[in-house]
Amino acid sequence: MVSQRYKLTVSYRGTHYHGWQRQPAIEGYQGEAPPEGEGIPTIQEKLSRAIGGVVGHPVTVIGSSRTDAGVHAKGQIAHFDTTQQHIPIDGLRRAVNHQLPGDILIRDLQPVGPRFHAIRSTLSKRYQYFIWNSHDRPVFFNDLAWHRWQELDTAKMSHAAAMLVGEHDFASFARPGHGRENTVRTVTSCDLSVRSPRIVFGIEGTGFLWNMVRIIVGTLVQVGVGRFAPEEIQTMLAAKDRQSAGPTAPPHGLFLQWIRTSEGESQRPGESQRSEVSGQGSEEAQRSEVSGQRSGESQRSEVSGQRSGESQRSEVSGQRSGESQRSEVSGQGSGDSQGSEVSGQGSEDHRPETEWRTEDGI
Repeated sequence: MVSQRYKLTVSYRGTHYHGWQRQPAIEGYQGEAPPEGEGIPTIQEKLSRAIGGVVGHPVTVIGSSRTDAGVHAKGQIAHFDTTQQHIPIDGLRRAVNHQLPGDILIRDLQPVGPRFHAIRSTLSKRYQYFIWNSHDRPVFFNDLAWHRWQELDTAKMSHAAAMLVGEHDFASFARPGHGRENTVRTVTSCDLSVRSPRIVFGIEGTGFLWNMVRIIVGTLVQVGVGRFAPEEIQTMLAAKDRQSAGPTAPPHGLFLQWIRTSEGESQRPGESQRSEVSGQGSEEAQRSEVSGQRSGESQRSEVSGQRSGESQRSEVSGQRSGESQRSEVSGQGSGDSQGSEVSGQGSEDHRPETEWRTEDGI
């Protein structure tokens, strides 16, 4: 039978998962033993089983960014193939969401051409990191923000962040063992958004090294407390030595905000599978999926992942745009159980998906 490829936009709260990638329960695993034939709790495991249960055959969900344990996502991009083309698209999405736990949500599901690939079609990504800068910790969402009680000089942090924009060798900001021969990456945006006590660091680029975003955040916090001068960022870049940069920030403040992809031509189930990836260099590509945001929307969105123009009064919990602005700071979008858009970004990836490896190990 002819198969159809579907593109997913997925949000998840990574607190209770061992990252994106499917993993067996190896010796030394401390958690509850998974059911026979299943791996330990990961996002890929949960999605693959939920989708497979609905379409009636095993599927493998391929994700663009392989987020680490504890990292969250507002707009992860993934794809899967199925021969079951008779199920209405919205019905398929709702049926799979019904099978998923409350902290994972498929926000969008669309048929695409066979040339679309969640990893190979990725053009750029944006991550956010959420810092709660207060003497008191955020008791209602302490798994979504890094609590720093020291007063942070955000002006100096912003100055340091701006020095990271452009094409640089980021070897000093990569975890040893990343396995990349080439550590040169292009950062197109690097900024801070401050609404005390919330500090949201945002970074956009074409690819990231293992733990690159978290190491950058840890270094900027050191700038904020006065242990590094902003100008030392240039020295760190030149050193190409992990020891020259700051510590690695913990994973729970990190969110994958969106992923921009080149699009395969959208297809209705049953249509010809011969369409090409249509987007690179075209206007369509510039209007491509930004995991819940159009590419023209503000990159400076606040902690909750709102599109520019949305109320700045919404709470830090990560409501999806259009959700009630009255929803509390619990990390749940109104009406959705913990599958919310929460303030931050996903993590960098570093391991192979078959023969293709995602760029970030965040």
